[in-house]
Amino acid sequence: AQKERYDYYTSMHTLWVQNSIQPISRWCADHGIAWTGHYLEHQWPLACGPHALPSPSVQSHYEYHQWPAIDMLLSSILREEEINTLMLTIQEVRSAANQFRKERTLCELYGAGGWDSTFEDYKRLSDWVMVNGINFINQHLTYSTIAGARKRDHPQSFDWREPWWDEYTQLNDYIGRTSYLLSQGVMRQRILLLNPSTTGYLIPYEEEDGFIFADGRLEAMRNPNMTLFLKTLQQLTDQQWDYDLGDEYTLERHGAVKGDRLAVGAQCYDVVIISGDMKNMRGATAQLLRRLLEAGGRVVACGEPGPYIDGLEKPEVYAALAEGWRREDTPERLHAALLGLLDTRITSSAPWVTGVTHMRRELEDGRALYFFVNHHRGSFEPTLSVPGRSLSQWNL
Repeated sequence: AQKERYDYYTSMHTLWVQNSIQPISRWCADHGIAWTGHYLEHQWPLACGPHALPSPSVQSHYEYHQWPAIDMLLSSILREEEINTLMLTIQEVRSAANQFRKERTLCELYGAGGWDSTFEDYKRLSDWVMVNGINFINQHLTYSTIAGARKRDHPQSFDWREPWWDEYTQLNDYIGRTSYLLSQGVMRQRILLLNPSTTGYLIPYEEEDGFIFADGRLEAMRNPNMTLFLKTLQQLTDQQWDYDLGDEYTLERHGAVKGDRLAVGAQCYDVVIISGDMKNMRGATAQLLRRLLEAGGRVVACGEPGPYIDGLEKPEVYAALAEGWRREDTPERLHAALLGLLDTRITSSAPWVTGVTHMRRELEDGRALYFFVNHHRGSFEPTLSVPGRSLSQWNL
């Protein structure tokens, strides 16, 4: 019944876009309003999810928002660990912003963090979402009243009730300056990692297993199993590679082969990566990859993708594509392969550690901006090298 489920969620996606998302987007554009707001993006890659509220392939909808947005609840994220799989949801919205040159990306942050949440939590989380692609933070929330049971309903409240309210301006000024800076220039990414979200269409609701909102580990998704994909995502991040995520619906609408590269909207990628957890692929994606390989494009499979095309088993399609792509078995070997395909933009005198991340933006005057964040629980003090004639350090 995989084909029936795939067709059902594909039809739901089409109707959702045509009858809700596109009309709202057009109305906002016609009236000079920036449309923003978040979906149930933390259900990825589940087509239905634990609350039985279908939200298939959310990344594909961000092209229609003037300010695409996500939600990031709680203040405990990364307090005791360096990894949280919700990073994926940030990078989905960042990738769409890069591909469609969106000026702003919004995150509803800190929600239900508790009355005991601290400035340390707010600084850690704001840095984390900003270095991964957010440049406008919406604080969740401010209560009209906290009388009775309301004081226990998803606190905290960002207002005069907090003992730290007068000091909060200093943190907000830092976030405001950083957000503005990270809205300048553009990111030019060279790697496209295909988003395997339609694999979730094949799984019966009662057999879905895993929830990245409740479990931040790389092994969070068990059915469909997305461990290899999430480890690949983390490896690319840890090794400071410049990459975007490629949504299949976006590829169908905006993907094109240019020379031996794959263009998606405003971005043009030198290398395409397919995870072995991508068990289903849209037919349009397979055709685009075939054209890219015929043009001499570089495609690397990490693991063994397939065998479904549009919900039907078609291993022969993958076999034909595999004749042209390079195959690596692990994220570590993928990293080694990338070192042979691309120059590194930044090098470190010490091995990178999980929790150290950077964003690189190219400004209109030709300068490159690097924003570094360390949410690793230890210090990291190497010598970093980047190309250029001069260097200046900005204290935000």
